[in-house]
Amino acid sequence: MLLVWLAFLVPFYVPGGVIPTSPSMSIGVKILKLQSFHTSFRNLNRWLRVAVKPGIEELTLRAPDGFRKEYMFPCSLLSDGVRNSIRYLDLFRCTFSPTAELGPLRSLTSLHLSQVRITGDELQCLLSNSLALEKLKLSNCRGIICLIIFSCMRLKLIESRAPNLSTLDLHGKPKLSLGEALQLKNLRMDQSNLLCYARTELPSIMPNLETLDLRSGDEVVNTPMLPTKFLCLKHLTICLP
Repeated sequence: MLLVWLAFLVPFYVPGGVIPTSPSMSIGVKILKLQSFHTSFRNLNRWLRVAVKPGIEELTLRAPDGFRKEYMFPCSLLSDGVRNSIRYLDLFRCTFSPTAELGPLRSLTSLHLSQVRITGDELQCLLSNSLALEKLKLSNCRGIICLIIFSCMRLKLIESRAPNLSTLDLHGKPKLSLGEALQLKNLRMDQSNLLCYARTELPSIMPNLETLDLRSGDEVVNTPMLPTKFLCLKHLTICLP
């Protein structure tokens, strides 16, 4: 397995300032970690076109900072052959705009996006084409206002440190870790044996809830009475099918 780590593009210039672009350079590259500081977007695109070929499994990109415009990650790199092989994609400080025409990423199991400009619709489009995905990490992706993910039957953990999260609609049994969700106003949960959890845990981590919708099966109704309460709650719905 060949690992390529390019931490600084400038030293790779040959005399005359031309970056080598021989296709043979990319043969056997499985893991590419590219951190760019002072190169142009044009040169960065040339390096990616050389290195990202069918058979690559991991791509980590740290785009340059300090330019007037954000780097636009070229979705055209994700050709059919690349989509079949790539398992790990980690993008930092760029714009990423996948569309339905991108096609399925059949092998993608881990997706990390940090300081990436992407909308909720674009991310949802990407996730709907990533059926093998096991791990999703989002950090400082401020363009995401609403995110809907369906049919995650084997999802085990949802961990969020999003202080401005206002609405959460959760179906299933994953473990939920939200820290202090002080801005959360609307919560809908659909899973078995919910009432005890809602009564004992939610008031302390979601003190400003205004709307709470609980749908619970196989419920043990004998829930404890505690001094903590939802002081801001305006609408409560409990459904026990």
